[in-house]
Amino acid sequence: MFRAARNVAAYQFRGFESLAIYHATLVLWVYGLIQCGETKRLEVTTPMSEADLTAPVPLDEPENQVTKSFLSHGVGRPGLMMLQYRGKNEGDVKVFYELAKPRAVTAVAQQVFEGNCRLPFSDVSLPPIIQNLCALIKDLGNLQ
Repeated sequence: MFRAARNVAAYQFRGFESLAIYHATLVLWVYGLIQCGETKRLEVTTPMSEADLTAPVPLDEPENQVTKSFLSHGVGRPGLMMLQYRGKNEGDVKVFYELAKPRAVTAVAQQVFEGNCRLPFSDVSLPPIIQNLCALIKDLGNLQ
């Protein structure tokens, strides 16, 4: 869902698309909470969890063998990619965030919304529905 949303033309999120992104965020956030609890349980019982030995699986990138392996066998550490600004001369860089960190999921979702509704270096405010959904998502991130 996030990969598709990033390819939508600027200012084209309407009611349905916005709510679909919000619902996808909720699903990933809950999954992350469950994974976070599981990771903490494993850390208590074993010094090194299996998650430390598996490859990252960016779920919002094009499907490849790694994502297929995760979807069919649960192998890997699922996560999302987020652009981070490194400076005017350096450009943006993609950073991987695990779903086991639910606050990162909400940050990626906010970036997807804001990326569609803001031109670079623009002070134009977000449309009301996007602004409200971003506030809800931000509140989710603050719950943990």
